[in-house]
Amino acid sequence: MDTKNILFICGGAFVGLEKCISDRQHDSSIGFGAPVRASMRTGKLTEDLVTSSMLENVESGDLITYGLIPEFVGRCPILVSLSALDEDQLVQVLTKPKNALGKQYKKMLRMNDVELHFTENALRMIARKAMKKNTGARGLRSILENILTEAMFEVPESNSIKAVLVDEEAVGSVDASGCGAKILCDVDELTQCSKSEIMRNLKVNDMVAGNEGRLSNGVEFPSVAIRL
Repeated sequence: MDTKNILFICGGAFVGLEKCISDRQHDSSIGFGAPVRASMRTGKLTEDLVTSSMLENVESGDLITYGLIPEFVGRCPILVSLSALDEDQLVQVLTKPKNALGKQYKKMLRMNDVELHFTENALRMIARKAMKKNTGARGLRSILENILTEAMFEVPESNSIKAVLVDEEAVGSVDASGCGAKILCDVDELTQCSKSEIMRNLKVNDMVAGNEGRLSNGVEFPSVAIRL
């Protein structure tokens, strides 16, 4: 079979490969003088960024040390590593694509004439929680599910709910869960939320386009609550 025009791409997570690279480079990760641990201890680098940085130096010998047979590694002449997603990129995953997670949940709630609103701080906290779990973009859905579960059950059962708000208080912190999405039955409730300290200094997210500032019934809401 002629394979001259066939491109084979082999990919994987290769968990622990950075240890093989570190051993080859003789980089110690033990002691107060260790560069990796020292940087992480001062908060300059996260574990994901350290791993991504080390994987940039991967060589064929590292894959063999990792456990792949030389005959297989020899058929992969080009090695490329991918960097971990940062906070801004995870926020883009939540909002930018045509089928972004935020837009999916917004559409589901809109089927019941309920609008879903996110604050910018909430989106960034969701991204930080995903980074903390080291699950990348895959972890965003589980985080959103935990935040919106109660609202998803309550909305179909009630005709009085006007909006669902996800702010920083609803998301919580990196290490702790929040109170969950806030179910609003009155436009005034959204106005009151906008006056809280959490949302006071938020700006409308530039990536959001459409009928910002209005609920489905045409009533205006504060611009500090952003929509996907």
